[in-house]
Amino acid sequence: MAGHAVAEVKREKKESLDLQDIIMENKKRKLKAVGIFMLGFLAGGILLGGAALWNFNRFYTRQYYSQIQDVTNTAFMIRAGRTDELLKNIDSAIPGCVAAANKFGDTTAHSKERLQCFWFVQKYYDRFDVNVPAQIQPILSGLPPRPLTSCDIKKLKMKESYCNKPVKSAK
Repeated sequence: MAGHAVAEVKREKKESLDLQDIIMENKKRKLKAVGIFMLGFLAGGILLGGAALWNFNRFYTRQYYSQIQDVTNTAFMIRAGRTDELLKNIDSAIPGCVAAANKFGDTTAHSKERLQCFWFVQKYYDRFDVNVPAQIQPILSGLPPRPLTSCDIKKLKMKESYCNKPVKSAK
């Protein structure tokens, strides 16, 4: 009977080992599946990031090409003596550009770049006494006052020093 008991214990140990092996195999399979899933997820993320970067670069290189063509077209028109037509084209393009930049650009009211750009447009219309198109009048009139630049300050100082010089009398 003792031999039978030993055989029974061995059989139970073997069954428990088989059960442990089955559990370990299931764990290994699950770990492999999770590992493969994670690698697939990582590879997909890398591919998606690469595709986004490629499209981003294409978008900006197209802008540069467009700018090169625009500048070259401007040079063509100037050399061909078509400056009046060129000025008319540029004058008609400014309002659309300002409106688009105001709508789609940085909408922060006091963005440094936005204000500098719009103040420059306003300066163009003021300096050459051109009527501001109705399309952008609300945008430009809503700008805060432009602060004095270092150039403006130098001009004011020169004007003051010139005005304060004593006048020599003619004898």
